Amino acid sequence: MPVEYEVKLPGEPERLREQLGLLGAEPCSPRMLEDDLVLDTADRALEAAAKVLRLRRRGQEYLLTFKGRVSEDVSVKAREEWQTPVADGVAMLAVFERLGYQVAIRYQKYRTLYAIGDVIASVDETPLGCFVELEGAPAEIERLAGEMGYEPGAFEVRSYLEIHRDQGNRGDMLFNGPEAEPWLEGASEE
Repeated sequence: MPVEYEVKLPGEPERLREQLGLLGAEPCSPRMLEDDLVLDTADRALEAAAKVLRLRRRGQEYLLTFKGRVSEDVSVKAREEWQTPVADGVAMLAVFERLGYQVAIRYQKYRTLYAIGDVIASVDETPLGCFVELEGAPAEIERLAGEMGYEPGAFEVRSYLEIHRDQGNRGDMLFNGPEAEPWLEGASEE
């Protein structure tokens, strides 16, 4: 079972990029908008089970992801994660809708990916603010976070949607601009 280990660290985008550069991180993907649709049943069965089914658009590419429950027994966020590229996001959404799933929430971020050793560092600019998300082995995440000046108590392990909701927001987490336009229009039509 593939397991994802990650933490988020708050900061300013330019400062986070500078810190990563000083530590030898290499950019491996340009800054791109990620536009995510979280799918669930009408009664929110996946949310109630602490599971996530997500369809992501990044540029012209689509990625389908399943995330299991978060493990409570590690220092960083850990959860089962399965991902696969999808050729046609509209068709994939239509299939899930025919199976009884619907878009529960939509959220966005601008993400720049960096590689540093065995850790992937993502500088994420969200409507909530900016974070660097570190993904890799727990010891490597803790080491890199420490080199960036963060103590384990500063690790953010909530998802962006959990942060969004904890701030009292109930709707989608979108930027105020053209990127907020729907990108899978027509999938629900019979």
